[in-house]
Amino acid sequence: MGAFAPTASDLEHITHQLIEREVPLSTRELLLLILERQIAEEQARVRAAAVGDASPYLPGGTFSVGQTLSFPALRFAIGRVAETRVGSNPLAGSFQVITVDFADGKRREFAAQVESHPLNSKPTTMNGGSDSIANQEPGALADAFATRLEQRLDAALDGTGKLLRISGKWFSRDLLVQVDEHQLNLAEAALDMAGGGPLSTEQIAPQIDLPTGVNSKLMVFSLAHALHRDDRFDEVGPTGEVLWYLNRLEPDEVLHPPRMLQPAQPTVRGAALTPELRRLAMELDDEYSEHAHPANGETQVRLVLTYPHRRAGTLPLTPRLAAVFPTARISPRVKITLVDGHTGKQHPGWVVRRERFVWGLGPIFAQYETPAGSFLSVARGEQVGEYVVTVETRRPVADWLRSANAPQGQLRFSMSKRSLGVQYMDELVILAESMEQLDILRARNEQQATSLEQLVQDVFRELVKLTPQGTVHAKTLYGAVNIARRATPESIFAELVQRPSFVHVGDAYWRFESQAAAA
Repeated sequence: MGAFAPTASDLEHITHQLIEREVPLSTRELLLLILERQIAEEQARVRAAAVGDASPYLPGGTFSVGQTLSFPALRFAIGRVAETRVGSNPLAGSFQVITVDFADGKRREFAAQVESHPLNSKPTTMNGGSDSIANQEPGALADAFATRLEQRLDAALDGTGKLLRISGKWFSRDLLVQVDEHQLNLAEAALDMAGGGPLSTEQIAPQIDLPTGVNSKLMVFSLAHALHRDDRFDEVGPTGEVLWYLNRLEPDEVLHPPRMLQPAQPTVRGAALTPELRRLAMELDDEYSEHAHPANGETQVRLVLTYPHRRAGTLPLTPRLAAVFPTARISPRVKITLVDGHTGKQHPGWVVRRERFVWGLGPIFAQYETPAGSFLSVARGEQVGEYVVTVETRRPVADWLRSANAPQGQLRFSMSKRSLGVQYMDELVILAESMEQLDILRARNEQQATSLEQLVQDVFRELVKLTPQGTVHAKTLYGAVNIARRATPESIFAELVQRPSFVHVGDAYWRFESQAAAA
């Protein structure tokens, strides 16, 4: 089906079907209508070719002027041989060239008397041959080439100007039922009473005085179209499900994503990192990383919490996590329910795919006093739209841990003995003494446009003070820099490789030598 393209006749057929049925149809349903029609036409051509006096064209055949031929590879087009001549190609040996006139006025040349040609072995019987769609079932064709065919059909339908699509369903513009401002105000009130939503179009429709005697599916489609065109309403359902929410009642962090989650500069693509640093970047699995783990069909994903997401009460939407959470064809935000894996308590959550985060984790993080560096897992829940988040807990144990603070606007680190009841990664765990002070520090760095080079150097020098060896692990540097400014592993690790003041001392540890910088 590589050459599949809906014709103008196909699109007209679809439009008539939508008007006649008065029911919105999905791209898949419309594709089946086209395939059924094209297969029927192909079968008719095959039958016409079989009962007529046309001979099937095969490259190995011998043909004469005036002979009528049918061409299976051209959907059984009929043509008459107008001329023959000897072919000239030293590499192909002796063969004949026939010139054929077709009913549409076109003239084409074909090779004949070519004994070794793959088309010579293709059957051209009544059923149309092995490559003919005359042999195929519409459903089987749609299944085999679903994505490619549906994309081409969507593009063709968009170009007609006569049809519109809402949540994956197509319908004729001419049959839309008018939904007025009064009815939209009632829809807003219905959602307001539901706490903002989400409600389906079918749940809203009975509450807004829609006209009676109209096909219910047509009425729901018309209402969905009107809601889409009104900025008060956001569609927040996953692919295949239409749910509505009041824009003004959505969390501010969802409508205006926290700046602390967005890298201040693009990640350093193709940076000359060592194999070890590339491996570390993959292990960190940053949502903006060039080396993030690809999705591999996991039903449960384990991850390490970084400070920006701890502060914002979010999860990073890495490729692995994105495969667990719902997708949406158009909606920039999807409403979900987050479930505490220990207690079963439910919390409202939002998937914001464009900015690559999931919001609504704040209460869960606070419940378990979860610092940056903690391990947690995410899996789909038992109910549709539910996602279970489990902070990995343990019996509280006192450990010497890194902590961060920003007295007088300067980022400082220290070691202190704290009791934590969660599992964590040693290299990434950092406790925030005052998130508010760290917020001020981050804002100042942004206002002053502090360079990443300067920031990495300042943070590294502070971290060096925590160990007698005077070394810093690359993962620790990544976690600490992200307290002061959002940056990807590649951008931070590129500073280690490019600046002579940073010296690799083995494994993933580095030290700082100011003399090397001066040299």
